[in-house]
Amino acid sequence: MAGSLCLVVPTAHASTATQALRPAAARCSQAQLPPPDPACTPDTDMGDYEDDHLLPLELGGAPRDPRNLWPDPHDGDQNSYSKDRVENAVKKAVCAKKVTLAAAQHAMLTDWTTAKSVLGIG
Repeated sequence: MAGSLCLVVPTAHASTATQALRPAAARCSQAQLPPPDPACTPDTDMGDYEDDHLLPLELGGAPRDPRNLWPDPHDGDQNSYSKDRVENAVKKAVCAKKVTLAAAQHAMLTDWTTAKSVLGIG
């Protein structure tokens, strides 16, 4: 049905899953980008970024947990706009029961740039 809403119920510990991506030592490395290296902060105009959720809200991400927030760049090949398209595709796959919520969360937290191919949805 066009315009239908799919409610995705988050797992009990979805926000704690982001802890696994946080390095123990505070160091900045471009090797982790994307997903973001939480020790790095942008050294450019903040208007070139948007606040984003590592695990999207529609997949159970914690809205205010600082471990789930990062600056998502508007520029580059893997940018905020391409991540939004991946998030939407993954959410649709979960709602259509093509993939489980847990698999979708894992794919997004591991590397959102490969989530669609890992999940077999694109």
